[in-house]
Amino acid sequence: MSAQSTKADWQTASQTSPDHRSGIDWRQLGIISVFLAASLGLVSFVLLWQFDDNVLSHQQAGEVALADWLAPKTQSYQSAVKTRQLGDAAASRVSNLEYKRDTALVSRERDRLEALLRRLTTARSMGTDVATLAADPVVNAAGLENSQLLAILNLPDGPWDQVSQEARTTFSIEMNRDILPDGEFSAQNSLRDSVYTPYTISDTFARLDQAARNLTVALIKSNIKANNVIDEAATQKKRDAARAEVGPATVDIIKGTALIRRGDVLTPLQIEELQELGLHNFSYNWGLVAGTVGLVAILLVLLVYYCVTLTPQIWTTLRWPVFLTLCLTVAALAMRVLVVGADKDSTRPYLLPLAAVSMVIAALFDVNLALFLATLLALLTGLSDSSPHLIMVFFAGGVAGALVIRKAEHTSVFAWAGIAVAICQFAVAACATLLNQNLDAFNLGMLLLYSILNGLISASLAFFCFSVLGKLFGVATVLQLLELAHPNQPLLRRLIREAPGTYHHSILVSNLAEQAAERVADNALLARVGAYYHDIGKLSRPSYYIDNQAGGNNIHDELDPRESARLICSHVSDGVALARKHKLPRKVIDIIHQHHGTCMISFFYQKALKEGLDVYEIDFRYPGPKPQTKVAAIVMLADGCEAAVRANVQSGRILTGRTSSIPATLVADSPATKTLTIREVVDKIIDDRIKDNQLNECDLTLRDIAEIRNLYVEILTGIYHPRLIYPDKDSQSATVKTASAENHLVTTEAREVPVALARVPVEAMPVSVTAGAADSGGKSVTEPTERLNPTREDGQRPGPTFSLKGDKPRIGGAGRKLDKSEKDDTRL
Repeated sequence: MSAQSTKADWQTASQTSPDHRSGIDWRQLGIISVFLAASLGLVSFVLLWQFDDNVLSHQQAGEVALADWLAPKTQSYQSAVKTRQLGDAAASRVSNLEYKRDTALVSRERDRLEALLRRLTTARSMGTDVATLAADPVVNAAGLENSQLLAILNLPDGPWDQVSQEARTTFSIEMNRDILPDGEFSAQNSLRDSVYTPYTISDTFARLDQAARNLTVALIKSNIKANNVIDEAATQKKRDAARAEVGPATVDIIKGTALIRRGDVLTPLQIEELQELGLHNFSYNWGLVAGTVGLVAILLVLLVYYCVTLTPQIWTTLRWPVFLTLCLTVAALAMRVLVVGADKDSTRPYLLPLAAVSMVIAALFDVNLALFLATLLALLTGLSDSSPHLIMVFFAGGVAGALVIRKAEHTSVFAWAGIAVAICQFAVAACATLLNQNLDAFNLGMLLLYSILNGLISASLAFFCFSVLGKLFGVATVLQLLELAHPNQPLLRRLIREAPGTYHHSILVSNLAEQAAERVADNALLARVGAYYHDIGKLSRPSYYIDNQAGGNNIHDELDPRESARLICSHVSDGVALARKHKLPRKVIDIIHQHHGTCMISFFYQKALKEGLDVYEIDFRYPGPKPQTKVAAIVMLADGCEAAVRANVQSGRILTGRTSSIPATLVADSPATKTLTIREVVDKIIDDRIKDNQLNECDLTLRDIAEIRNLYVEILTGIYHPRLIYPDKDSQSATVKTASAENHLVTTEAREVPVALARVPVEAMPVSVTAGAADSGGKSVTEPTERLNPTREDGQRPGPTFSLKGDKPRIGGAGRKLDKSEKDDTRL
């Protein structure tokens, strides 16, 4: 089944709008809105949906883990927790501390030292005992021992003055050094070694004895404090710089490694790893949600605009939007299963049979829409996994499958499409892997294996959907059409038994329609099957149609012309009802519905006018609609041409033998007179349909119509070909036997014609071209020669068919049964 033929199904999806090129109405806008809402909701839900099956999903850092958890996949990510930890470590380095001199502390400690020296000098002058002096708060704060206090009290004034002075000097020297907070204890403990250093000791201190030196150190020890404090502003600035130097930290999760052990205290880093793997809290990132919904909405709007612009008929019914929504949703679900969560280097995504969607769309609908959907789905795949190379892989596979399967006329085309998908996806995947510089023999083998499996799965799914979903959604597939074309079908068997004439006519029409469809590159199989069933409505009343009367009485001779026209028209509606009852495909039903368009049943209309009845032309027209597709128009033209040619052959107006049916005397008197030809009849039928605007709503071009004309003439000439004349031993008269495709013999006897007949004016002789004679209740339309036989380019008029009984019309095989005298008159 070709893409052109499936497009035809869209064009006939709705009979409420005769002009399929009209704009979008409110009903179609409603269908579009429903499609957008449903597709956007389903696809976004599938891409964002998560399932909570993890007992750790709601635990927090600091809690005891309730279960073991292994990494379900390999993944690398930039860790905010680890980056923060590394930044804190860099900022906390000692080298980042900045200090400044605390001058207030130095002054405060000097004042304490002076207060101590004054108190000790006073105690010496007042003769204070050791116990009383030790209880003094100032002395007690200095931390002097009783033995040291006793030595001070017993020290002569001269040495005491020297000790006091050296205490002040030594304090100044020591406090001029930088003493950090963590170096205060060390400075106090190393004070004795510091002041005893030769290059720091003063000359005065050097002249003191050992006891005086020890007293000097004891006096100032408690006053040696850290004179540098941390400069908070400078330190913070340096810490910030250290944090900035630490780049984003990457955490590598290896599939199968233990992330958490039961009983461990959960750390912030472990919680973060669970969140990155989608296993913790399931708290949606609303930015991710908004971005995903927005991108899906944009792609769907582009799809809708594409369909509105190029194939607006898709919105005339809910079937096609439902089918597209189903395809998009199933494709998104397959992406979640095979693509989302796969390892970066995994070959699992290459099993995604995304090409099956474009293959089904190309086979059932239209190859252009299939190519657009292949692009859209490839973009969705990249969105679901952020993998640009997958976009290229699935785009190539989808396009290849759609292009190969665009004419699904044979089941083998699905196999070739699967091979094309495998080859294209393997080639693109290999090139993408080569760009990443990780292509080796193993990867190449896995890519080849997965590409072959993908092509096999895609072809199988496409064939299954083509066979099952096509019938479910009313699309006529090749298999279904082949099944309907089998003669054992119930409706065809009924035609053979109950309406053999209609069946034979349908067979001839199907031959014409099939070859015409092939000539204009349309669905030939659909044309054949549609022609088989186009007249099944005649099964309701077979005897009402001349092709099934078998020489019996014609009921229309006794009916009102308006009632006859109504009965003739009813075979269309009856056929549609019968087709729906037997669940024929929609496209076949449309052909039944449209094969007469709104043509005029001219015989009964003219009859009503002659009888003086009050008539309206619309009462004598078929209800329509006009053909909406090439196939329907081809069947219409084939039906009319075959019926008209057969009627004129049977009535003798078209010659099929070597002996002319026109009397020799008449020909002699009027050399310009000749009978009708098959080309003239075919041209008239087709021209009448064009003038009646019956082909205005289908896609037939002037070139198509010209090719159909020539083809129908060629085929009908072959059907009604002449045979050799065999002599009759028992009769003196010559008998010409002409075989038609119906295997009937038309016998023309040579006989004398009255001389008076030769004097009948040619212009006054009637000629009949029967258009759809088999549907006209067995009547043919007889019109003046000037109207039906216009002058040709060579200046000659097509020859008329003569009537020997005045203006009484000659119906022949297409009308009522002829009486004996009329039969004799037609043997010319």
